[in-house]
Amino acid sequence: MERFTRPVRQAVRETLSLLPLGVDEDSCIRKFCYIYPHLWDEIKQEYRYWHGQNCYLVRRGKKFRYAFPAPRRLVLKLFAQNQKVKGIRREELSSEEREKREQLLRMDSLNKQRKKQRKKREACRYKQEIEPSYAGKLISTFHRIRDLQVQTNIANALSHFISPAIIRFFYRINACHPNFSLKLLSMHYIQALGLPFKLRKKRKGKKKKSVHMILEPERNPACLLNHLAAQSIETLMKFDVFISHSSADEEMLIPLFRRLNQAGMVAYIDWVNDRERLPREACCAETAAVLGARIRQSRLFLFVVSDESLRSTWCAWELGFAAAIGMPIYLYYDEQDASAPLPEYLRAYSVIDLSDWGLNVQTGGNLRSSEREFPVG
Repeated sequence: MERFTRPVRQAVRETLSLLPLGVDEDSCIRKFCYIYPHLWDEIKQEYRYWHGQNCYLVRRGKKFRYAFPAPRRLVLKLFAQNQKVKGIRREELSSEEREKREQLLRMDSLNKQRKKQRKKREACRYKQEIEPSYAGKLISTFHRIRDLQVQTNIANALSHFISPAIIRFFYRINACHPNFSLKLLSMHYIQALGLPFKLRKKRKGKKKKSVHMILEPERNPACLLNHLAAQSIETLMKFDVFISHSSADEEMLIPLFRRLNQAGMVAYIDWVNDRERLPREACCAETAAVLGARIRQSRLFLFVVSDESLRSTWCAWELGFAAAIGMPIYLYYDEQDASAPLPEYLRAYSVIDLSDWGLNVQTGGNLRSSEREFPVG
């Protein structure tokens, strides 16, 4: 608590130095929120976290444990403790100087806020903001079994998605699981989202061997293929759309799967869902077998049309595999390439238009109902 409130206390002192004498509480709060928006956001976020922890304890029949005050109450308490401002006195600053200093402090706070948001976007660049239909099965399997390697694989698979249930799952790992490497995995996930996190320390006393085991997700396609063949947790995963693309079109793919997530669809992209286990530098026969299995686990096949994908042998192989098993196939153009002519072998498929954040089939194809042929959710 003291470590968190230290920068807030300093900000309160600066805010008091810019306020006239005798202002009311509402004016203090408004001025603080205006000058330090990043600190106000952090206070609210921290309060929601500790309040949620207390609510969880109450639901379990226990008492409140964490005394973190509400944001308004915390700031007003610090204002009351710092009525005598040290350093710059109010009367020594003219109104122009106060305005100038206020704007400088606000700009610095806004820059910190933007930097934090930019860091969060970069950390979540390859995460899908949707809860897959199989998430509940994976979470229940995690809590039922005791195999640490399987638990690590489950946690790694869920770490590619963002949803309230998955966030609670990683918080629970940190709170309850004895293995420290899984606690660290949950820490990296939660901190990437910019959420409050307190790493639970290792338990005291004699510990089992499993507590110290350092486990990492399996990082080669052969292991993943073995799991798929053995009817393991990998077979529980189902996807709405398999996106066939060239790795050179990564900047096009990120907004595409974001749009699909907003439409309620879980996309499969090899460098998103199997980022660790399908390294591009280790492509082999097992890679093709894994991609074939992932295509079978998907309901629809979406081919991203670009100069790079038309030259890619992998994209051609994936398209042929999807056609051979009778999967519904659709095409997607980037807005800049929408007027480019299609090769003859692709003209039999309908083109999906996502320009309005919807999922509509263009009239050039032989499909009439996008809701029926390209289901949402």
